[in-house]
Formats: sequence, C-alpha cells, structure tokens
Amino acid sequence: MQIVGIVAEYNPFHNGHAYQMTVARAKSGAEGVVVAMGGNYTQRGEFALMNKFSRAEAAVRCGADLVIELPLPFSVAGAERFATGGISLLGEFCQTISCGCETDDAVLLEEITELLCDDTVKNQIFDRVKSGEAYAVAVERVLGDYHKNYAELIRTPNNILACEYKKAIRNLGLSMPLIPVTRRGAEHNSEQSDGRFASASLIRSLPVCEVIDYLPMESAMILKREAEAGRVMRAAPEVAMLSYLRRLEPEELAEIAGCGEGLENRVYEALRTETTLSGVINRVTTKRYPAARIRRLLLSAYLDIKSTLLETCLLPPYIRVLAFNDTGRKILSKHKKDDGRPILTKGAHYSSLSPAAIELFEKEALADDLYTSAYPEEAQRKSGISLTTSPYYKK
Repeated sequence: MQIVGIVAEYNPFHNGHAYQMTVARAKSGAEGVVVAMGGNYTQRGEFALMNKFSRAEAAVRCGADLVIELPLPFSVAGAERFATGGISLLGEFCQTISCGCETDDAVLLEEITELLCDDTVKNQIFDRVKSGEAYAVAVERVLGDYHKNYAELIRTPNNILACEYKKAIRNLGLSMPLIPVTRRGAEHNSEQSDGRFASASLIRSLPVCEVIDYLPMESAMILKREAEAGRVMRAAPEVAMLSYLRRLEPEELAEIAGCGEGLENRVYEALRTETTLSGVINRVTTKRYPAARIRRLLLSAYLDIKSTLLETCLLPPYIRVLAFNDTGRKILSKHKKDDGRPILTKGAHYSSLSPAAIELFEKEALADDLYTSAYPEEAQRKSGISLTTSPYYKK
C-alpha cells in the first residue's frame, strides 16, 4: 500500500489542511494518509486550542487514515527537532512525505537542503549564532550569500520546515520524496482571511460562530462540540504558570531544554519584574533569542522538560495512536507484522514499554493533566486523559 505522510499540528484542522491532504494524496497516488501530529502543546510554545484526541478525530473525519502523536520533546521544539521526530515516525509507514509551504519548487528546496547539510555552511551559520544572531537570521543571511532567492525562500516558517523535513530524511537514511503543496489563501500567521481560507492563528482568535466558513464541516462540528463542553483553550493558565515558574532558581532554569548561555538569568529576573507571561516574553526576547524560543522555554520549564530528556530521547521510542479508520487499521496491522517501533493504542498499557519510553510516557501524561486542568469548564478538569482516552475510530 502506498502511503503519504504529513507532519502537522491541526490547531485547528481548517480548509487549507484539507486542501493539502487532497493534493498530497493525488500527487503521490497514495492509498493512505498517515499524520504525525503534535499533542496538547504546539511548536509555538502554546496550549493547543483543543486536546489532541479531538484534533486527531477531526483529521480522520476530514480525510486522514491514521493519526499518531509527535511526542512532547519534539512537538515543543525548534524546527530541526520537530522535523526529525515527525519524519522518524512517518518513516515507519510512508513512502512519500508532503508538506504545505509557500513554494512548490522541489528543486529549489533541494538546493537549499544541500547547502544546509554542507559542513562549510554549517560552520558559517554556527559562527553567526555564536556572534549573537538568532539561528533563523543566521541561516537566512548565510544562504543569502549564495543566492538571494534562497534567503527570500527560507524567510517563511513553512519553507524552513520543508527544508528541515528534507534534511531529516537524509540524516535518518530514509528514501522518501517530499511533495510540497503551495498554501492556499492567507499567509502563515496572517490576520486576514481569503475567501474560504484563513490562517490557523486568525481562526484561533475568532469566536466559534465566526470560523465555520474556514473549517470543513466535520472539523467545525468538533470545535463547536468542544466549545460547548468547555474544553476549548483560548489562553494559557497565566496564574498557574507564573506561580510555578517563579519558584525556579536560575540553576534549575538552566537545566530546561532550550536554555543556556546565561538565558536563565534573564528569565529569572523577568519572572520577578513582570506580571504577565507576555511581559516576561517581551522582556527576555532579543535579536538572538526570538519570542518563539522564549515561549517554548517557558512552557518547557512549566512542563519540566529538561535538556537531559532531549539527550536520552533522540528519536520517538514508541508510536502513540490517536485516531484511525479501517485503512489506518490495515496500516497498523502491517506495521506490527514488520516488527517496527512498539505501538501504543491504549495508554493504560504503557508499562510494557522500555524504561526510557515509560519515562517519556509518564512525562507526557503529566503534561496532559496540566493541560486539562486549565479547561474553562471546571467539571472537565479531570486527570488521567492519557490513560483513559481511547483512540477515535471512524467505522
């Protein structure tokens, strides 16, 4: 069976995602679509709008065949690690990868990837970062020295991810062509809509009654259901996060993933002078430390994601199933016969995993409990979602 893979967050699943999935399936000739999706927290360092099981359900009801979870140490990380985790998981199932980006020029993306894998270019980027530039800025300027088109193309987040996916495919020794699908409508993070298409950022900022036109019907129904149940997350729990983060000493902050270089001292001081998370982020953000990195750092500190966890979890150690249909069931059955990574369908069965995988699952389960504790509806704030929630199955 030919399968195409997609790394995503679906926060929430909108018309642009449905378009990409349709084009990816058509261009690849795939019979199945597998999605590696981030869980309850996003790469932007934020709480997802809906929990992972509801977002995975929306994906399967809107065209995906199998949705598996991209674990926390990869979903709340920079582009390189995010891409590596996703591609590593999809490599277990897929012959082709697809992603949405601002260009469908696969040749140009390949040229940029070649440069990013070149040792000379790597050293040039490292030197710029060492001198105080943010990683993304350093990459853009180094590539711009080779060709101005490279700098322009790498300026957008989705194009950066496309190149990181290609890098990950190469570094993991996989042989999977990447099919870029040009984004439809509004640009990434745009506050403007374009007919039926709007960015996920705009959709998250609107009342549920105003987003229906931008979501497939099934996805809109799920969002409406979750909102009525009091399970839609509009903002992070500021009081809880600030209360916890202010208890951390600089040496404890230094152990958190994404910290170092004295950044812990800036964060420590900001936590004592600012009264909001946005204030802390703005105070710590510099040209070298962009806001996205600071958001991820604060979230990682709240979830206790330490650098040591990233060092021991270089690749996802298991496959957590979030949603599937009959085709997805066949894909999972074949994987079990091929003796790949262990598959976790029921969270309660995690004790059968390796010690390292158990440690990761328990960290994930705690993070999920912190997520549900922030639900708007008090009655929904129960713990144990990782252990008690079964994957969604579309019959």
